[in-house]
Amino acid sequence: MAQVSIIMAAYNAQSFVHQAITSLLEQTLTDFELIVVDDASTDATVAQIEVIQDDRIKLIKLESNGGVSVARNRALLECIAPYVAIMDADDISSPDRLEKQINYLNVHSEVVAVGSWLYLMSPSGKQIHMDRSPPTSAIQTMADLFEFGGGIFPGTVIMRTDAVQKIGGYREEFPSSEDLDLLLRMTQFGTVANIPEALYGYRLNPNGITFSSKARRDHYAQQALALWRERQSRGSDSLDDGSTLTDLSVSQGSGGESKYDLKQVLSYFYRQDAQQKIKSGHKWEGIVSLAYAFFHQPTERKNWAFFVKVILRKGI
Repeated sequence: MAQVSIIMAAYNAQSFVHQAITSLLEQTLTDFELIVVDDASTDATVAQIEVIQDDRIKLIKLESNGGVSVARNRALLECIAPYVAIMDADDISSPDRLEKQINYLNVHSEVVAVGSWLYLMSPSGKQIHMDRSPPTSAIQTMADLFEFGGGIFPGTVIMRTDAVQKIGGYREEFPSSEDLDLLLRMTQFGTVANIPEALYGYRLNPNGITFSSKARRDHYAQQALALWRERQSRGSDSLDDGSTLTDLSVSQGSGGESKYDLKQVLSYFYRQDAQQKIKSGHKWEGIVSLAYAFFHQPTERKNWAFFVKVILRKGI
């Protein structure tokens, strides 16, 4: 039996899915199964998957698009390993990701899910910035950190299969932030933790779920947290009791959905990288990153403010 079942939901990922799967086939831990669920893609995603010949890959094709929760739940039905790893179809895993995370879970029996730091990548795959999540497994602390962002990066996670099955997998009522809801529900069986190494490459894909709507992600993340607080106080939550989630359109009225802008996001993370490098003594490398920040947003005030600090050697 495989040590880990990797589940991948793929939808219109023809540009990236081959690279994502290749990064898994190059893992130092080779005893795994990869379950890819194509969520009724309309591009050449399936063709890109089928060209890869490896007995560890199982491809499931859905006839209609149901969303990431439906696709991942379908994959979970096929999992036979004691651990289940998440892998997005436009990201990459470092060669030692599976080995290090599974070794961690083997040693820490109280941990039900472990993530890691990650590298943020441009759409072309260029590494922009290393994002660090806190190496903590305190349930209350993790929930607080989720509220402010950065508690654990869902795409980096490897979980205990029995815990995922006990909670029933992903709740398909969530059109977004379903991964946050899943991890918060899993904390009833143990803690979650992070390995302080970048074991995952997260692609800033303008066509991906993250960029589909900032308002949508924030809206459903807050509901996941509210439900978590209900479970903390009374042992169950209103969604389990038959209630429904508040739809985004109802919540915001006619205000419309705000979206992530790729140039703005790239500029932000290049600026973050510049700050990190300069503070660690790598000034010229930091200036190069700041130049990339200006390239994507030449008029951004925060870029200019940081540039002035570099020139004046203040606040660095």
